[in-house]
Amino acid sequence: MMSKKHVVETMVLLVIASLFLAGFYYQNQESHHQEETAQELLLKKEEEINQYISKTKNTTFKNALLTSNEGAQVQLSDYKFRPKVVVFWASWCPDCQKELPIIQRLYDKYQDKVDFFMVDIVDGERETLETSHQFLRNQGFTFPVYIDQDLQAFKFFDVKAIPTIFIVDKDGIVKQIYVEQGSEEILSKDLKQLIND
Repeated sequence: MMSKKHVVETMVLLVIASLFLAGFYYQNQESHHQEETAQELLLKKEEEINQYISKTKNTTFKNALLTSNEGAQVQLSDYKFRPKVVVFWASWCPDCQKELPIIQRLYDKYQDKVDFFMVDIVDGERETLETSHQFLRNQGFTFPVYIDQDLQAFKFFDVKAIPTIFIVDKDGIVKQIYVEQGSEEILSKDLKQLIND
């Protein structure tokens, strides 16, 4: 027969073991829940982007006032009769860092037939004028850059993620939108088609 002391020790061990198992189960459930939530958020974001693209494609591209890197103000509506490429980006964005060299090559190839507007989202925290200028200098990009310092254009165009690339025909109609991706081959094909139309 077990002594009282032995019974108490056994009970204490059982309680500790139960608490440990309960904690492990809770942690496992919480981790599983977080994975599900992250996946749900990604799916929701993807659905939101797809809805945005289908709603915006084949509509008239909005006019906006942009400020160039040199401080000059331009209206998008002033650039008529040529296709446009409008890219929203920031130097801290990994997908932008991959996409911008592609845009530079397209700019080198099509700048005499297509207007390029590289809109840098300068929020004053993650992206400042200094980090933007330093990034452009380091990378040697020569495409025209416009500064969206107060995020007016970003909000005006209801941009969902960066980079976002708008391909606009010479009549101002949005023909394609690429969010967070856009291969050189596909973008080049789009531009050739718009140039030839």
